[in-house]
Amino acid sequence: MKIAEFLFKRQVGVNDISVQDALNFIRLNSKLKVEDLLEKFPKEARVEDMKEHLCKCLEDYESEIQSLRQTIEKNSHNAEQLRNQKRNQRNKHITINPSQCCDICYATVFDREFYIFPCMHSFHRECISAILRDKSYKPKNAHVQVMVRKLNSLYGKINA
Repeated sequence: MKIAEFLFKRQVGVNDISVQDALNFIRLNSKLKVEDLLEKFPKEARVEDMKEHLCKCLEDYESEIQSLRQTIEKNSHNAEQLRNQKRNQRNKHITINPSQCCDICYATVFDREFYIFPCMHSFHRECISAILRDKSYKPKNAHVQVMVRKLNSLYGKINA
């Protein structure tokens, strides 16, 4: 701020410095902004003298705004990705009751290899495989029917 005051006061006298020169010096060598300097301008300063500098300042502001917009967009995108990852992580774990039983044979699931689904249905691998291999098994859910057909097709290829 003191540099700005000094430069603007030097305008009067033999070593005249134009408002334009003072503004350019401050723009290139200082963190001050035009709005910080408005009250320091000499009374005889004209807008025409500052026009070029003000346009450059506006261009600088525009560049800074564009940079901030890009940063905000990038951060918003990253935040959305984190929210999606967090949502997906909610479905990645299940708390199993120590007395959880197979929904087919009703024995505890912990004595053999087992599957637990998000709906909390649990099955021994052998129990569910046996049912799914059974050609007479007709699931009620259409999606499960498609999956059973695909699974039986794969079993057929393995056994062939």
